[in-house]
This record gives sequence, C-alpha cells and structure tokens, in this order.
Amino acid sequence: MTIDDIKTMAVIGAGNMGHQIALHCAIMGYKVACTDLSADTLAKAEEFVASDLPGRVEKGRLTQEQADAARANIRFTRGFEDAVRDADYGLVTVLRRSLISLRHLGFECERADAAQI
Repeated sequence: MTIDDIKTMAVIGAGNMGHQIALHCAIMGYKVACTDLSADTLAKAEEFVASDLPGRVEKGRLTQEQADAARANIRFTRGFEDAVRDADYGLVTVLRRSLISLRHLGFECERADAAQI
C-alpha cells in the first residue's frame, strides 16, 4: 500500500489531538471517520469542526467550497467497528491504557511495542 492507495481513514480518539488530525485529513481530501468512547468528547470534537472551518474561511485559509468539502469528508461515530470498517488507514490517538480495550475489539496496532500492550 502506498499513500496514493489511501482514500478513507479512521481516527480512534476524538480528544484534542484526534479531532484536529481528523479535520486536517478531511481538509486534505480524505474521507474520515472519527470515533471515541466518550459521547462528550465526540460532541466537543464535532463542535470544534463546526466552529473551526468558518474561521478558516474568514481568515482566507480556505474557500467556502473547500470548507464545505472538508465538512462533508468527516463524520463522527461512537461505533468503533463503524469507524474502522471501510478505513484504508487508522490513526490511534488514545492513551496507552486505552489500547488494551482496542485489542479486545480485535484492533491490532502496527507499532514496535504493540506486543507489550
């Protein structure tokens, strides 16, 4: 797989880092599913995207069309399986202790220290 093969992404963890990574990927044209176990964190992530994109348009960093396309490219879901089902690539932005829970769901990390989890 090369970077050109990646069209859809899953971002696991919608905290401060996760939702910004998800938004950046959406702006770059990827279809992104962002997930988190916390409904509150997921709601805050969605609110961030809803408020950040208009600000980028106001500052001239994005056109309205680019902002609309980015918003259409990103979705938020509490369902882990839903987020990763069609993903070509996954990014994990959760605390290490949360990775244990992800392994129980059948998610395997491609990290050198994944065996230590």
